[in-house]
Amino acid sequence: MTNKAAKHIVVYEEPHVFWGHNLDYENLESLKSIDADYFRYHADLHVEQLTTDAAQHAAIALRTVYSQAVEALFALVGAFIQAPHFALGWLLKYRDEQLRALVRKIDAAEPIYHRILAGPPTWSLLAQTILENVDWDGVDRERYITGFADLFQWTARDLLSEDRQREYNSIKHGIRQRSGGFSLAIRIHSSNNQGDYRRLGGGRFGSRFYIAPKVKRSSKYHSLLGTVSLNWEPDAIAARIPEVRCVFERARIIEGAVPRLEAKPTVDIPVQLSTREEILDGYPGGPGSL
Repeated sequence: MTNKAAKHIVVYEEPHVFWGHNLDYENLESLKSIDADYFRYHADLHVEQLTTDAAQHAAIALRTVYSQAVEALFALVGAFIQAPHFALGWLLKYRDEQLRALVRKIDAAEPIYHRILAGPPTWSLLAQTILENVDWDGVDRERYITGFADLFQWTARDLLSEDRQREYNSIKHGIRQRSGGFSLAIRIHSSNNQGDYRRLGGGRFGSRFYIAPKVKRSSKYHSLLGTVSLNWEPDAIAARIPEVRCVFERARIIEGAVPRLEAKPTVDIPVQLSTREEILDGYPGGPGSL
C-alpha cells in the first residue's frame, strides 16, 4: 500500500493516519448516508403526544433526540473544520471529551488545529465558511449567516452544559432520570403564623436525576450523592430540531472541500516513521499559531 493511500487528520489535538485503497470514495459515501430526516421524524412523532397521557414520555423522547442531534451536529462541525478531506475518519475517532473541548475553544475564539478556516475560529466565521457556495440570489446573505451563527452559539451552550450532559447520560444509560418538572414557592408569613405559599415559577416538563461528584478533585474513591432538577419546554425543543436538521442538509459541503485541499502539498510519510509533529505539520492552525 503506498503513501498516497493515506489520510492524515487531527481530532482536536490528536493526530491520526488512515490507510485504505478507496478512502475518498468511502468518505463521500458516508456523507451521502447522513439521514437528516431521522430527527424531523422523531420531532413530528413525539410532539403530537404532548397533549396525551403519554406526554411525559414524549417530552423525554424529544429531549433525547435533541441531545443526540446536537452532538451529531457538532461532530460534523468538528469534521468540517479539522478533516474536511476525510470527515469519515474524524467521525470514527472523536471522543465526547474531545468534541466538547473543541466546541469550547471555538466558543471562546481560541486557536485550534484546522484545515479550512480563514482566521481565528468563531461561530460567525464557521457559518460563513459553511455557506460559502450558497446561491444568494434573492436571499438576505447576512441574515442567513447570522441565523446559522446564532444557532451554533445556542446549541453549543446545550452541548457544553454539564447538567445537560449528565441528564443525557442518565436517560440513555438505563433511563435513570425521573420525568416531570418542578415548581418553586415561598411561604409568606402573617401575624397569625399562617401564611400562603406564593409560586415563583416552575413547569410541567423536565427531569430529576442523580449525580455523584467527587468530594475533592484529588479524591479518586470518595463521591457525594446529589440530585439535579431541570425544567424545559418540549415544544421549544421540538421547534429547534428542524433548525439543527437544516445544518445537516448542508453537511455535503464537506465534499466541496476535498479538491480544494488536494491541490495543496500533502504530508507523505511512511507508516513506520509517522510522528505527531509530522502529521500536525499539515495543519495551518493550532494552539499558539493564530
